[in-house]
Amino acid sequence: TQFSPTFGLDGLGIDFKNASLEIGGSFLKEENGFAGLAIIKTELLSLTAIGAYAYADGAPSLFIYAVLDYPIGGPAFFYVTGVAAGFGYNRRLLMPSIEQVATFPLVQEATGAAVPPAGQNSSSSVLPTNQAGRSNRLQQEIRALSTHIPLDYGQYFLAVGLKFTSFKQIDSFALLAVQFGNRLEIDLLGLSTLKVPAPVGNESVTPVAEAQLALRAVFIPSEGFLGVQAQLTSNSYILSQACRLTGGFAFYSWFSGEHEGDFVLTLGGYHPAFQVPSHYPVVPRLGFTWQVTNNFYLRGGLYFALTANALMAGGSLEAVYQSSNIKAWFRVGADFLIAWKPYHYELEAYVSLGLEITVQFFGTHTVSLSADANLKLWGPEFGGEAHVRVKVLIFKIPVDITFGSRTRAVPAIRFDEFQQTYPP
Repeated sequence: TQFSPTFGLDGLGIDFKNASLEIGGSFLKEENGFAGLAIIKTELLSLTAIGAYAYADGAPSLFIYAVLDYPIGGPAFFYVTGVAAGFGYNRRLLMPSIEQVATFPLVQEATGAAVPPAGQNSSSSVLPTNQAGRSNRLQQEIRALSTHIPLDYGQYFLAVGLKFTSFKQIDSFALLAVQFGNRLEIDLLGLSTLKVPAPVGNESVTPVAEAQLALRAVFIPSEGFLGVQAQLTSNSYILSQACRLTGGFAFYSWFSGEHEGDFVLTLGGYHPAFQVPSHYPVVPRLGFTWQVTNNFYLRGGLYFALTANALMAGGSLEAVYQSSNIKAWFRVGADFLIAWKPYHYELEAYVSLGLEITVQFFGTHTVSLSADANLKLWGPEFGGEAHVRVKVLIFKIPVDITFGSRTRAVPAIRFDEFQQTYPP
């Protein structure tokens, strides 16, 4: 009773490949526009590009991002192996958190770390060799990019990136992006990977150590904010892949706005008792966790932080062995904090040694030996206390020593001093 077919083109693909040249691409129609992905690859270079165009709410928008893999050259400490560039019109670039830098689409596109679709391994070319796979790849990458490059009328961005190596030991990529229009923002993303020893040619060598460091910096003049962060990714280890490295660095400064005058510089985080303000960055301990065997693990960490009103530092080391009938441990650590206003300082150090043995003799019995020592210092006025606990079998020997001032209360400051110091 009704026959009204419609015809249209939802996509277009091209493929050409021989021993020395590959040219290919996909072009797809989307709900409000188009998206495209292309590659030109020879024995010497590889050029890939991805982009999208949309027309919505009566205005056009687009973005294009291209990556060239070609050894441009340079000194040994900065040997350029590729470049990347992109721009956006009526688009905003949403920058990732420090934990997401390694998986940020613009970084993945440049480093070749983009997750391939099913049926393609990570060593394959940037584009799958069949149109179905290429179409799926394009849709996956456009969805990922659209999440980080949403429509924003009146906002524009330019991005330039460099891939480079240092002494053939460190592979790095740095991306500088400038956004302007509705708001000015300058961002820098980076990712560096160190492998020791570095692979040579097709030689396969198990690295003794691998460290991957992500970098994120942002400058927003309208908000009076400058922030720089660096953090080891989960791909970092030393001696064994079971010995995972952690750690981060951050510098935040507020030169106007709500938090004017505040700043924080930290390597490895903060004092355990420090009440971290909500606008401060979260930074993991600089340290390691090593599950040496099923029964034995080592763990350690260090930190330092300088804020507008306090200085703090500390660290810890822990070793634990535990089997079905034996548990032995060693723990040592120290934490120090000094506040400017009101002036106050605290130091706490501890050490713990212990051994527990479970024996089966007319029932189950546990024999334990342990020694714990704890020292606390504070001021002003200077004071402190020391506690020692020794346990042998069922016998406990406590020793408690107190010296100097007995109070740990933080002294108050006058209201006029508070008024001149804190509310700008």
